[in-house]
Amino acid sequence: VEMAEQMTVSSASSSALHYTITKPYESTILNARYLTNTSTKAAKTVSETIGMDNITAAATSNGNNENVNKGSNEYDKDMIQAVNVYNTHFPLVPSTSKDDNKNDKKEKLLLEQNSKRVIEMTLSLPDDFTLEYKPGDSLGLLVPNAPSHVRFVLDMLQRHHSMDTCTQKVSLDSNSPITVDEAIRYHIDLGSPLKQNNKRILHYLSQFATNAEEEIALRLLASKTTHGESLFRQYVEEQCLTVVDILQDFPSCQSIPLEGLLGVLPGIPPRYYSVSSSPLDKEHSTSSPSLTVTFSVVDYVTPPLGLTNDNGVVAVGVAGGLCGGGQRRKRGIATGYLELLCSPFLASCGNNDSTTTVQGSNLPSLKIFPKPTAEFRLPETITTPLILIGPGTGIAPFMGFLSHRQAEILSMNSATDAATSVVEGTWRGDYELEGEDAIPITKRDSSGLNVGIEFRRGQRVGSVDVFFGCRYANHDWLYQSELEHYLSNGTISKLYTGFSRDMGGTSTSSSSGADTNHTKCRGYVQDIMKNNEDCKSRLINLILKENASVYVCGDGNAMARDVQGAIVDILAMEFEKENDNNNKNDKADKGEEEHVVYKEKAKKYLEQMKAKERFVLDIWTS
Repeated sequence: VEMAEQMTVSSASSSALHYTITKPYESTILNARYLTNTSTKAAKTVSETIGMDNITAAATSNGNNENVNKGSNEYDKDMIQAVNVYNTHFPLVPSTSKDDNKNDKKEKLLLEQNSKRVIEMTLSLPDDFTLEYKPGDSLGLLVPNAPSHVRFVLDMLQRHHSMDTCTQKVSLDSNSPITVDEAIRYHIDLGSPLKQNNKRILHYLSQFATNAEEEIALRLLASKTTHGESLFRQYVEEQCLTVVDILQDFPSCQSIPLEGLLGVLPGIPPRYYSVSSSPLDKEHSTSSPSLTVTFSVVDYVTPPLGLTNDNGVVAVGVAGGLCGGGQRRKRGIATGYLELLCSPFLASCGNNDSTTTVQGSNLPSLKIFPKPTAEFRLPETITTPLILIGPGTGIAPFMGFLSHRQAEILSMNSATDAATSVVEGTWRGDYELEGEDAIPITKRDSSGLNVGIEFRRGQRVGSVDVFFGCRYANHDWLYQSELEHYLSNGTISKLYTGFSRDMGGTSTSSSSGADTNHTKCRGYVQDIMKNNEDCKSRLINLILKENASVYVCGDGNAMARDVQGAIVDILAMEFEKENDNNNKNDKADKGEEEHVVYKEKAKKYLEQMKAKERFVLDIWTS
């Protein structure tokens, strides 16, 4: 109870008044661990060969870049070397030699799992609790451009315009002048893949091309012609090209001046990650408050490039850069950077080990700010049943929900025990009071406390059903031990896990009772809902009879749509069944039209749930 009171009292009514995107908090990375079954060899190599000080050189100087300006070239080289270490330890394309079919399958599995790395990162919060958060909130992070991109552009400006990028200053907006290095590193977006709404950048760059073929190609890519749109889709969008890729593939336009880059490129957007902890969790609410965020490291290879026109003819001779083979390796600007900063922590702990300690005072830091949510919130009452559906990293905010719910239950039980001890005798608190100093409890006081105790004891805590899915149980079953712990102590009522590429092995839960409440299958979470009769019946009861709140978090491209479709189908079948039971004498065959009616009724019910905030989505698209 004391812990809860400490965390809910703040010196400000809203943390947004303190820390925003324009006025972020400089947070220290306190810990990090892989949630996937990922080798830590790369992290160890980076930590040993480059060292903590070099890894955190730029991160710890946020906004005060004197150290970076003095040695930015060395810093960039170190970070580029670190990226190469990770790329070498985690290959994503098959080797040229193939021995046999069995080894080929093993290599394919390894390459697939190399690209799936998920990290939980612990960040410090202000000691005065001026940065508040609740389960369901997100955290905004401000990150710099990739060192390889920064170094390329800085070298380009020095080569073509003889700029001293470490000392020469520029003014952005109405702010104080900053160095060219800072402007390129922290302000203009060099790393986001170009989209249709960025075509103006290509047209602008074409004006600086001194090679006629390159100028024509850039203008074609920027055009709205059928051929131009086709080339843009294949060459730019499918290859996830950035402005740096374009400058490298069309070198004759590298004479663009600094003013041109600052004028045509947007700012670096913040990255948002779901908070995966609760402010009521003792681990994150001590005298040094903290929170955790969970993210998947973006690391992939683009498909082979085969440019064709509308007739299927290979488009060659347009420009040298358009005739490459594709298969470019791409790392997320934010998540790749965070993995590098977390290397010392990742190196010093085993997989799923949260007891990491990193020696030294020069810990890496990040600029952060809260992004509160108004919708993705736990219900106001603890009696409301919860259905939490979070495959992959979609489970992250629900770990905060579960931690919060567990703390609420413990707090409620503690309050009941305290009230019971008062009724059973004279309350002395923390003082030893004797005789006439004792505080007497009247019959009226005792009666009132008894009512409160009976209310708490009779208060039914809502059930919590959790759905989690991933590819392989032995690689990317995130928070496996935590979920099974919550299941064994009753915080989770039912756990459903689906593994799309394997059966998930055997449960590691130590409780036989918990085993009966854990359903595993090969497939996706929506497959469990539709094919498991016990699960289906339970969903119907929770949604239609117990007014459960449903939360869905994760991939919005397919998962969220399929989950909603599965729930609609389940509700439609139940509505049809109820109608049949109410009209037993009606033996007429039910046609497809009547089935459609029930499906529309189910869709309408789902929309009503959304309107009442009983069905809440937190989804993202790639």
